[in-house]
Amino acid sequence: GKSITFANDRNQAVLGLSGYLCAKFLTKSVYWSLDGFGHLEFTPQNGDSGQMKSLSDKIPWAGCVSNIRTASIKEGTTVSMEADGSLARMFQYCKNLTDCDLRGLVTTDAVDMESMFDGCVSLMNVDLSGFKTGQVKSFKNMFRNCTVLESLSISTFDGSRLTDMSGMFEGCKAVNFIVFPAAFNTRATED
Repeated sequence: GKSITFANDRNQAVLGLSGYLCAKFLTKSVYWSLDGFGHLEFTPQNGDSGQMKSLSDKIPWAGCVSNIRTASIKEGTTVSMEADGSLARMFQYCKNLTDCDLRGLVTTDAVDMESMFDGCVSLMNVDLSGFKTGQVKSFKNMFRNCTVLESLSISTFDGSRLTDMSGMFEGCKAVNFIVFPAAFNTRATED
């Protein structure tokens, strides 16, 4: 078998297996990896819980988006966002992503989810059941152009600080069922 070796002082590693087995150290405590089957997985370094750096500047796996077919937080673990963290464009243009299980992603400190799944034209299943969005200000274009997504539950979402949800479901041609929270407060929303 091949082993992953760190390539530089920022603990980044890349191993070419069929051109796209990659691993990268995100923060002091969470790795992302993409295997040869196209599964993107987020794994806490300690095997239990970890914190992920805000994605506001750059999506670390952006060069691999066409190879991502499924995504998840490692089963039995949790990954949280740093304070005022952004999940904006996390999976944007992952055109081959079909299934995304983010139950282990703790979002209580996230403030931005803009374009999180924008352009995921193959997305059929997404589990956001653990999402707490009380600090989020933007859902703008969050699911834009998820053209085959038929149903979605955002029943745990809280829109009390939301200022922009424009285009949230734009281009979602197949959606026929969305579960909203009983009281989805969007009073502060401008668009």
